[in-house]
Amino acid sequence: MNTITLQAHAKINPSLDVLARRDDGYHEVRLIMQLIELHDFVILTWQEESPCPEAQADASPLRIQLTCDDPQIPCDASNLAWKAAEAVAAAMQEAGKPAPCGELTIHIEKHIPMAAGLAGGSADGAACLLGCNALFGAGFTLPELLTIGARLGADVPFAAMGAAYVNKELGMSEEPMAASCAVGEGTGTALTVLPPVDAHVLLAKPPIGVSTAAAYQGVDAFLEDPGSGDTGAPQETAEPAAAPVHGVTRIHPDIDGIILALNKHDLFSALGKMGNTLELYTLKRYHEVVYTKCKIQEHVHKGAVLMSGSGPTVFLLTPDPEEAQTALQALTEDTLTRILTRTVV
Repeated sequence: MNTITLQAHAKINPSLDVLARRDDGYHEVRLIMQLIELHDFVILTWQEESPCPEAQADASPLRIQLTCDDPQIPCDASNLAWKAAEAVAAAMQEAGKPAPCGELTIHIEKHIPMAAGLAGGSADGAACLLGCNALFGAGFTLPELLTIGARLGADVPFAAMGAAYVNKELGMSEEPMAASCAVGEGTGTALTVLPPVDAHVLLAKPPIGVSTAAAYQGVDAFLEDPGSGDTGAPQETAEPAAAPVHGVTRIHPDIDGIILALNKHDLFSALGKMGNTLELYTLKRYHEVVYTKCKIQEHVHKGAVLMSGSGPTVFLLTPDPEEAQTALQALTEDTLTRILTRTVV
């Protein structure tokens, strides 16, 4: 019996740009993803059976049991961690390798808020993907695992890059694609490693859910007719030269400028160019998100205040730990989930 415990880290989007709807219903996006220190634990226990007993025609030699300390998390085949284990087994068969035979026990210890735009489920799935690769002796390289992960969800490949980077025991932390920051293109799964955003982070999640599909549909309507006023969001405005950033909602953030700034390790310039196109929808539809963002902005002079993904979580990204602490103390609403953390560098 082999047991490994892996960290599954949340991510934020220092910028997210929606470009166009694709013919397959997905969207062309360009976004920056950054790992943060907030993480779940994924504990995998593998009991291999050798020789493998003869199974019934409709039965898999891989048996899975999944538990979680959060009762809201599904512990069945709909969970991405479960799907990741099955995906590794299927990929082994596709590659002509012996299918894993035995019992896999997955336990998830949750710390990342659910349905928060922080990719917690994808992080758990990615950790399981890499862990099963090791436990099953599959021997897939990190790029191969990213390809397998892309079948599970758009956030899984980046989460797998992060899992490889932080979990040194997997032996992949020195691979070129192991990283804590990347730019994603296409559907977000074509990844290029970036230098990390080195900053303190305050997360604030209102007690609501936001439909990602509805957010993209709302942005589609705005991009097709910017003058329609459908989203009620402010138009793109220029930042004053050398002014502190306060998270202005932009139609299209300057991602090329952010990449250039990060490559120069110029955090101040990067912060001034950040934005999230999906705010054009969410900030109109959900007053709780608007209120949270404005409340944080009142105490910010050096950082950027943005929504992660389609929301509802709002985050402050700042080089100043005192600024993050001040903003945290200003958020007195009992219904808010508030977490002080920092980026993984």
